[in-house]
Amino acid sequence: MQTTCEVDMLSDSEKKMIELQIQKLADAAVERDKVEEQMHRHETAARGLLALVDDENELRSYLQRLDDIIKPSGFTDAIRDVLQRTTEDLTATEVKDALSKSGFSVDGYSNPLASIHTVLKRLFLAGEVVTGTRDGKTTYGWKGIRRFPRTDRRDAKRRAFIGKSLGASRSFSRTSDEMVKAQIESARKKP
Repeated sequence: MQTTCEVDMLSDSEKKMIELQIQKLADAAVERDKVEEQMHRHETAARGLLALVDDENELRSYLQRLDDIIKPSGFTDAIRDVLQRTTEDLTATEVKDALSKSGFSVDGYSNPLASIHTVLKRLFLAGEVVTGTRDGKTTYGWKGIRRFPRTDRRDAKRRAFIGKSLGASRSFSRTSDEMVKAQIESARKKP
């Protein structure tokens, strides 16, 4: 008869398999981060080039295509998406309302507000969001690249908004104007 202690012990091969899987997960996480950075760069460049689009319907079509590509895949990503798309810091309750407005259902959560608080705290600890206070309540704002919401503003207002949003990113070595110019030059060189 085996004792509990003997049953709980792992063989060397089992330990090696666990270590291998953890290492593969770590490698995949590094690759994911690289891909996400590439996606952010391409999205920023594409949205910068949208300042050149004068036709409102064409602009909406492009923005819809971008939104379809960059849609959140889970609860944490949906919260990130909400924070990235707003220009002001939000309370947890406002995040919950924004999730509902964006079409993300929180119905499956027994206490969605508690889950939102937990995710916001994790995002803060990870350095992805900043906190503040408004009316005695903690607010959360996105620290990195902001995606901009669709807008019906016309010409100069729309371009100013797009340019301002591009300027919000400090993670790129080139300015937004340099990035847009480089994208335009690259597009002109292609046959």
